[in-house]
Amino acid sequence: MKNRVLGVFSAVILLVGIIVVSGCNEETPATIPQNIDIVDTTKAVLFKEVLPISVDTVIIVNSDDDLKPYCDKTPSFDFTKGSVLFTSGYTGSGVFKVSVKLTKQDNTHYKCLVDVQQDYTAKPDSWKRCYWVSQKIDPKAKITVSINKHH
Repeated sequence: MKNRVLGVFSAVILLVGIIVVSGCNEETPATIPQNIDIVDTTKAVLFKEVLPISVDTVIIVNSDDDLKPYCDKTPSFDFTKGSVLFTSGYTGSGVFKVSVKLTKQDNTHYKCLVDVQQDYTAKPDSWKRCYWVSQKIDPKAKITVSINKHH
């Protein structure tokens, strides 16, 4: 009788252990950063002379009304399919080339890498760029901006 109780008790402990271990093995799938296609539309927009944004920043625009403070004349954007991304900044010398890469980290977090290649002129310069983003970005999304300025 004693051996039987001990056997049942061991089986119960083993069963509980298996349940606990199997519950611990469930892993949440790691999100893989996803590059988002963007198209440079800078030449198609007419920026206002003074933009209502800070230096070295990125702004997401999701409607024609939200676009008005930044542009006097713009092409027609289909905001049901995507968003507009503005980048703006200032350098201590001239601007040779600006490139932007947007990466989706998860549904509410994005990373925007702006690479500014400066030339060797002594005159400070600024840049304004406009990009069409191939997917809609939530206006409440958090965008981490990294700006690399180099010669």
